[in-house]
Amino acid sequence: MDAPTERLWQKTPLIRSSALSAKTGCEVYLKIETFQTSGSFKGRGVSHFANNATKGYLESRGLLDTDTCVNGNSNSNSLLDTKELASRISSTDWNEWSIPCKTSHIPANKRPHLIIASGGNAGLSAASAARILGVNATIFLPAAQEGIKHLFLRHNTGIDGDARIEVNIGGENYFAALKAAEKFSDELGDRGILVPAYDDPLVWQGHSTLIQEISEQLPNGLKPDALLCSVGGAGLIAGLMVGCEVVPTWDQIPIIGVEPNGAACFYHSVLANRSSPPVNTSEQGDSSPLPPSLPAGARIVQEHVGDPFVGLLRGRTQKGEEHKSNEKNYGKVNIVHVGSITSRATSLGASSPAPAAVAMAIERKGLVKVVKITDERAMSASLGFADDHFVVTELACSATLVPAYTPSLLSSILSSTSRHPKAVSVNVHSHTGTNGTANGKGDATPKSKPVVVFIVCGGSKGSVEDLKQFRTLLGEWNDQDDEIWVDGERL
Repeated sequence: MDAPTERLWQKTPLIRSSALSAKTGCEVYLKIETFQTSGSFKGRGVSHFANNATKGYLESRGLLDTDTCVNGNSNSNSLLDTKELASRISSTDWNEWSIPCKTSHIPANKRPHLIIASGGNAGLSAASAARILGVNATIFLPAAQEGIKHLFLRHNTGIDGDARIEVNIGGENYFAALKAAEKFSDELGDRGILVPAYDDPLVWQGHSTLIQEISEQLPNGLKPDALLCSVGGAGLIAGLMVGCEVVPTWDQIPIIGVEPNGAACFYHSVLANRSSPPVNTSEQGDSSPLPPSLPAGARIVQEHVGDPFVGLLRGRTQKGEEHKSNEKNYGKVNIVHVGSITSRATSLGASSPAPAAVAMAIERKGLVKVVKITDERAMSASLGFADDHFVVTELACSATLVPAYTPSLLSSILSSTSRHPKAVSVNVHSHTGTNGTANGKGDATPKSKPVVVFIVCGGSKGSVEDLKQFRTLLGEWNDQDDEIWVDGERL
């Protein structure tokens, strides 16, 4: 009997947390992406992109084994807007997306070559995808990450044929590594597939499978009152927004994005588009005046949101008809570029978010709430989660969990969503819940407590030594320096 085909990513557990449910007074569920094949949620989107890009490359050369490769989107430009992307998801069997395209019948030197610049989790996901697909991969790391090279090279074990995974130090920082990756991709020509870490519709489509799984795993057709995730470049939260468009009535579920103060490009970008009057920006990023809440060295750039997402930026009349509300700014979104990353949560260290993700957030039917917290809050949540669940999380992951260990923050999130005109009704103490279930038949069972789902996103940068260091740092921390911001207001 043939061994079963290894999937590019796997369905991960959704567990009810007794400890956090007791602490918060909510029904708390945890989506554990720590157990993903690549070690984090990144394995979904990065692998989905790599798989479809591999299919597209082979198909263009008449090398695609159509008997073993399931249908997919080989060209991300074919994806239209959020609803069109959602319709493509709902019209295909998303359970098949993780089946890898077969390449073993092709000589290694004729297979595509994956290339990515990464400081960690996206690169590990590309290495994992390359191993399963049986293709070459080259990962370019910033110099500071040289100590984790062995995590990538372990994926050479069991790789098919002559394909190999190589790791190079691309420069002093991520931008130098990205330039090195782009140069190498140019040198390889058509064989070189430059894999995005977060800014691509196919990546978001892969991440959207989280919502599909959660909707099937929640008991008795429960529907969350809030979904919480950490945010860096906004690939994960974009995937959650896309996924919620697929499941009936989930497009109104509030989504909460949590970022550290020292790497909050999405937080500031969302607020820059909600400001009234709009922030005065130019194509070159000049602004007059800049909002006082922006970190030192930050700048705002009006960036174009090209097809397929430009339609998200159209104003809507009361009758729902779309029109170009501001011809001059049509198709543009304010993006904050932070000057430097000062957070220890380096996996969230994007200097600017995906523009289309910001566009989705500001135009989404359901509420998107942005939260900014200190590293120390994330450290405390990491320690608490280790005590409660015996799982070590890296700082970027534990940022998600801060509301679970900060009662005033969770209460603010839930109570403020109930007041928001776009959001569903939520009462922290007792409510009937949001109408509708995963199958669209409606939730007729009253819920005594809000249902909250945390995306425990996983990651490679967590260790017991880190927990020890967190305890030391928290012992020296003056909590008078603590800052928690929710949608531009300090808690």
